[in-house]
Amino acid sequence: MTSLIYSIFLLIFLLLLANVRSINGLTNNSVASDTAVQLESYLQLQQIRQALIAWSVSSANPGMLPCPEDSSLIGTANEGSAQSNCSNQLNLGHLPWRTLGFGKIQDSHGDAFWYAVSAGFCRSPVNSNQPANIDLDGQSMAAIVIAPGRPLTGQVRLQHEQDPLQFLDQQNADGDTHFNSLTKCTGCNDLIIGLSKDQLFASVQPRVLQEIRGNNSFGLMRFWNQSAYFPFADMNQDSIADEGIYQGYVSYSGDANSLVFYSASSWLKKNNWFSLVRYQLSPNQKKVTLILNQQSLEVSP
Repeated sequence: MTSLIYSIFLLIFLLLLANVRSINGLTNNSVASDTAVQLESYLQLQQIRQALIAWSVSSANPGMLPCPEDSSLIGTANEGSAQSNCSNQLNLGHLPWRTLGFGKIQDSHGDAFWYAVSAGFCRSPVNSNQPANIDLDGQSMAAIVIAPGRPLTGQVRLQHEQDPLQFLDQQNADGDTHFNSLTKCTGCNDLIIGLSKDQLFASVQPRVLQEIRGNNSFGLMRFWNQSAYFPFADMNQDSIADEGIYQGYVSYSGDANSLVFYSASSWLKKNNWFSLVRYQLSPNQKKVTLILNQQSLEVSP
């Protein structure tokens, strides 16, 4: 909610700024021009945030986010691809635009977008219990994206494309995991948008639940099609369904009384999702309710 409020505030601020007048009542063309440029960059930031969510949901490990751009590939046919791995406390670099499905996207000043991702979100295991170690204005974020805007006094960008000090402002370039928006950074012109873990997992969790539902080949629907009832719950998280238990966890051992999942669904176990999903079976074993945090899915024939 805080991220949404900030987004709304910033959009209103930019629109109001576009109406600033000079003392003599004439439009200040410089201010209006700058504001239009900022607004364009902000709209791009929103598109990028949605692209990050979509990439995560459809990835082989839903909930993971890409690493920053691999700078060694700049100038090659694979420029814009993410690093294969990143595990620093602060993973900061250029946005991996090719990995996200964009062309060579730049902010409205013609500079690359910068991107930071929390350490726990770019490697397994990752799930909705994963803490985020980046913060924007004191609010935890899984990732942030920055449009650097025009160079400030002292910033020299030519031949320094990978140096955050030449693009990011004040606290945003000091190498720690704390970032400030325009409302908290006097004299800055970095436009920043955050992706909170709640925003990310609001879209990832439905995929988790649907994967457990499965189809004719795996999951709940496979079991139903073979047995005409759903299995009992796993009471003690040993992956095995326990006879007569109607509430507990999802079984996944693959034995005759438990669910079967194949390698394509191995990310459920690898990222510890089974320990987070609650399983409720109806008395007649013809309906299951899967519950993951505040989201749920009813499964029936």
